[in-house]
Amino acid sequence: LNEAYTVLRDPFQRAEYLLKLEGGPSASEQKEMPPEFLEEIMDLRMEMAELDAAGRAAMEEKLKARRESMLAEIASDFAQLESDRARMLVSIRKRLNALKYVRNLLRDL
Repeated sequence: LNEAYTVLRDPFQRAEYLLKLEGGPSASEQKEMPPEFLEEIMDLRMEMAELDAAGRAAMEEKLKARRESMLAEIASDFAQLESDRARMLVSIRKRLNALKYVRNLLRDL
């Protein structure tokens, strides 16, 4: 029961679970990320290493806004499952993989 509550409470974990229920690809099955996104993540990591306290607060707000935007895109993909199921399942997986990077940046910040 506690595990179910934890999954339902966290939008990322909830999306992962729903994707699994829908038969979508797992993170290990769909690993590819656009090179430009990975470059952006590396740039953000380097930028984070040089931030002062005020810069960290600004970066945190920027990353939180990015996370919320990504979650909205994932919700939109789930809403479109009926019309284009196969493409949406792959799209959701790619977005969840990208969101994992943003979550890790926030954790490390």
